[in-house]
Amino acid sequence: MAPKSTITRVHQSDQKNPPENFLEIKRRIVSGHGTFSEDGKRLVKAALDDPAAIAFGTVASVACKCSVSMTTVTRTARVLGFSGFRDLRAVFRTYLKRPAS
Repeated sequence: MAPKSTITRVHQSDQKNPPENFLEIKRRIVSGHGTFSEDGKRLVKAALDDPAAIAFGTVASVACKCSVSMTTVTRTARVLGFSGFRDLRAVFRTYLKRPAS
């Protein structure tokens, strides 16, 4: 029997309503939205500490930087409500391109 994953499935409503901005992603992470594996926790911490790594990285480069698998990068994006890493990266890019106030 295969071991259970420590990552829970994302609710259908979350898949239809992914975070629209960086602040909403941060809120989901801080509020404990979804359950992250230990590798997933390391990944989201790195994402908050260094948004540029997500915004301008690839699944492979982010996985390498965080010492996690590429599957963890994709799964974590899904736990946050995105269909995949590309959609997560787009929100991070928008966040970093915003004008300074």
